[in-house]
Amino acid sequence: MALAIKRRCCSPVIEFSSNEEGISQPRCCIRTPLTPDCSQRQVRGIPANSGSIDKSAQASFYPRYPAAQQPSLDGPESPFGMRLINVETWKLEYFLGDAIPPYAILSHTWGNDADELTFRDVHDSVLDETRDARKLVKLKGSCQQAKKDKLGYVWIDTCCIDKADSVELGEAINSMFQWYNKASECYVYLSDVPAGERDVSREHGSKFFSSRWFQRGWTLQELLAPKRLRFYDQGWELLGTKGQMAGAIEQITGIPRAFLLGWLGLHEASVAQRMSWAAGRVTKRKEDIAYSLLGIFGVMMPMIYGEGNQAFFRLQEAIMGGVRDDSILAWGFGMQPDELETSKGALAISPSDFAGCKNIVSRQWHSPFLDIMAGGLRVNLYVCAAPRGPSVEIGDYCGFSAADRKTARVLWCGFL
Repeated sequence: MALAIKRRCCSPVIEFSSNEEGISQPRCCIRTPLTPDCSQRQVRGIPANSGSIDKSAQASFYPRYPAAQQPSLDGPESPFGMRLINVETWKLEYFLGDAIPPYAILSHTWGNDADELTFRDVHDSVLDETRDARKLVKLKGSCQQAKKDKLGYVWIDTCCIDKADSVELGEAINSMFQWYNKASECYVYLSDVPAGERDVSREHGSKFFSSRWFQRGWTLQELLAPKRLRFYDQGWELLGTKGQMAGAIEQITGIPRAFLLGWLGLHEASVAQRMSWAAGRVTKRKEDIAYSLLGIFGVMMPMIYGEGNQAFFRLQEAIMGGVRDDSILAWGFGMQPDELETSKGALAISPSDFAGCKNIVSRQWHSPFLDIMAGGLRVNLYVCAAPRGPSVEIGDYCGFSAADRKTARVLWCGFL
């Protein structure tokens, strides 16, 4: 069974339940610690003839949950205020709640620190258009475009957040998906796409296809959250809107057009599928690969820089606490062992472990799946007996003794 067998610290046991037609169906309950430490596990074998085959389990079976359990398309509601830059004065102004005016928001990749404006640069009004010409490219371009769009304010992450204030930084990161979603316009500035690319930007091999913007962790939510998004080259010439470029973006990212354009809410995608969109993306700090996904899963959590991989473990726990979708355990599907990170627990190390999960979709299911308590994870899954054909030895994976392996010829779950 892919979901249970592959985890070295799993302890599967079979329970039975009856469906509406009175047919007994086996369920596999995986009781496993959330963390890689599995030295205290108790393991029992599973008899090979433990129940009838549940035909429905052989199809994609991830649940589409009731609306109350679905994260909002817009991410978690932000109770925090935000600083905006006045496009006429280049001064920072603070707004709270309903008082926030219409604004444009910039999406970009960071260059060298010396080439990026900081909060202190704008706050202290120490800018000089000659001396700071390289620093001002993004600010000037954003403000000029906002004026054309009849907007009075812009938001830029490098200079609208005081990163020296850890409380403010945490609030901003938890609010960021919402801020991009609420923006009147989102400008994507591609500093590595030269002028004159517009006619070929949608072709394979173009600078647009290879832009760093599609490889960074933070830009995933900046692609999905905005309702209106436009791409600009390094000279601030328009390349196209998200709608116009959707075909090329789908090829680059693997994200279906329906999610790119908001025809389907993000909650319509399984957890594993959403994780797959972040596979291969990189962030400057290891923790940010988790923090950059908060809004995509509709969860909030505190920032603890320095925790390393623990940030991604905490993200998965937060997701399981709010969304009962067992596809979060499907990491590693379709991948070779040497392609996976080195987790020995029930949870993945990084989104890259979900790279093979792009086609795992949600399916209607009304039973609870995931229970988290006392640092452990309890999972209920339907399984099917496989008396013929290839079998999987779970002894090597779940710690069975040689004697147990004789009776543990095991079951496979419809996920295979």
